[in-house]
Amino acid sequence: MFDGKKNIDKGKVDTIIGAEAKITGTIESQGTIRIDGYLEGEVHSDANIIIGKTGKVKGQIKCSNLTVGGHMEGNADIFSTLSLIETGELVGDITVKDLDIESGAKFKGTCKMRDEIKLLENLNSNNNHLSEVEESES
Repeated sequence: MFDGKKNIDKGKVDTIIGAEAKITGTIESQGTIRIDGYLEGEVHSDANIIIGKTGKVKGQIKCSNLTVGGHMEGNADIFSTLSLIETGELVGDITVKDLDIESGAKFKGTCKMRDEIKLLENLNSNNNHLSEVEESES
């Protein structure tokens, strides 16, 4: 996703929202989406979402990998990796497996790590099971 200078690489992109575009609504795609313009709403991709340096997103994102080089305000559910490059800014809550924040990038919000969520779910499940065992022994 990056070239040697840590710039966002266009690579194989299925959908491009150009720098002059303004979109309101929901976008769903199985492929990679690149946003260089303004989008307000929801974006869902089975692949990657790239918010370019001129891109601005206000809304919810759900994808495999998210790269932010522009500005995002809203929550993101990312199945794998969030990469905030040095020009990126994210304000909102995220759920992610891996988090990569470069020096200079800005993040304001909360972060839930996927492995941590599974661990908490397992602990809660075990605690509920222990409560049931304790109740049956009483």
